Amino acid sequence: FKPPVEIYRNGVLRWRGRALPESRDFYCRGKIICEGELCFLQDSTLRPGTYSGEPAAVFSHFVSTHNERVEEWKRFAVGNITVTADENVEVKLRAGQKTYAAVQDLVATYGGIILFDSAPDGTRRINWYREMPYSCNQRIALGVNLADYSSSVDATGFATRIVPYGAED
Repeated sequence: FKPPVEIYRNGVLRWRGRALPESRDFYCRGKIICEGELCFLQDSTLRPGTYSGEPAAVFSHFVSTHNERVEEWKRFAVGNITVTADENVEVKLRAGQKTYAAVQDLVATYGGIILFDSAPDGTRRINWYREMPYSCNQRIALGVNLADYSSSVDATGFATRIVPYGAED
């Protein structure tokens, strides 16, 4: 999972993540899939307990705890938080819960979206927005700006056993 994969546009870091192990098909063609920065939150755990306060305070606590437990290149500064709640947030964590799961629970409960960007000094920031701060009117078209699409099927839902051709039972 090292080193990070970084994509730049016009000298500005636009995306960062890490490569998963390579897979090869029958013709020995390799395929590497990358997961984004949000996956870095899978690399730290939070202490069990109850955390309460404003959504921004709880989210910031989760990120700062994550930063204490991971390598430098997996750390984030807390950026913009526009999600609010009418009352204090209360999150109960079980032993060994990943930071990723705690953040996903916050987003599922209080809404919003997690986005990453770079501060002017180059520091990567994690932001929690109530709504997307921008939109894109570009039409997605397979073969034009969508280069690849694949899907996987798990056969365990379709077959309970394999019977050789010609078997009587």
